[in-house]
Amino acid sequence: MYESLLGTSGEGRVKVVCLQENLAHGLGIVGRGVSTRGSLPILGNVLLRTDSGRLRLTATNLEVGIN
Repeated sequence: MYESLLGTSGEGRVKVVCLQENLAHGLGIVGRGVSTRGSLPILGNVLLRTDSGRLRLTATNLEVGIN
């Protein structure tokens, strides 16, 4: 079980509780869309957001986006 607080202090914080295997699986999928040698450092990240009680992971290299 993985538990973490995401975001900075204040209203933007979200508590995430999930199985570590599920998080690793999701990161493995969206990680294919992350640019490792780009000129824009932001493209080396994965966006984590919540939607109706679910954690959504998104990554892009500006050519392909993976949700």
